[in-house]
Formats: sequence, structure tokens, C-alpha cells
Amino acid sequence: MPSNMWDPQRREQRVVDILASIERIEKYLRAETRNTFLEDELRRDAVLRQLLIIAEACDKIEAIEQKAMLSTGDKLAVRQPTIPWRNIRDIGIRIRHLYGTSDPV
Repeated sequence: MPSNMWDPQRREQRVVDILASIERIEKYLRAETRNTFLEDELRRDAVLRQLLIIAEACDKIEAIEQKAMLSTGDKLAVRQPTIPWRNIRDIGIRIRHLYGTSDPV
């Protein structure tokens, strides 16, 4: 398959990954208060991991669309403008740079 051939299933799989991570975060936080969440290192780590997956999936969606040379109107960020795609990708950068910090939030 040529590298610029459009395969919509690749992008769709990233969206499925995002939705699955959101469901996991919701499950992890069900019936949690802010204080119990902050005291639970395993739960915090699990949520951070899912946020990283979401951010990475957003990065991959953008890369897939660029590689396929999609027109602007076919890009997910244009079709779904209420989703803060750039902010979501930035969350991943911020989490990756938390390494070694003492503040859990």
C-alpha cells in the first residue's frame, strides 16, 4: 500500500482508543472525591496513563491525516471543532514532563 493511501480504519481505531480510555478514566474515578483520588497513587497513575493514551491517539490522528494529505474539510479537528485537540495533545506533553516532580496534580 502506498504511504499516502488513505486508510480511514487507522484513524477510526485511534478514536476507539480515545473512547476506551475515557471510559476507563470514568470507571477509575467513579465515587471518588478529590482527596481520595490524590491519596491513591495507583488510581492516579492509572488515570495519567489513560490521559497519555488519549494524547498519543490525538497525535497519531493528526499524523495519519497529514500523511494521507487529507483536505482541510476531511480532517477530524475541522469536522469536530468543539474538541480541543491541541490542548489534549499538550496534556500528554505536560504529563511526560512531570517525571521527577513531587506535585501529583
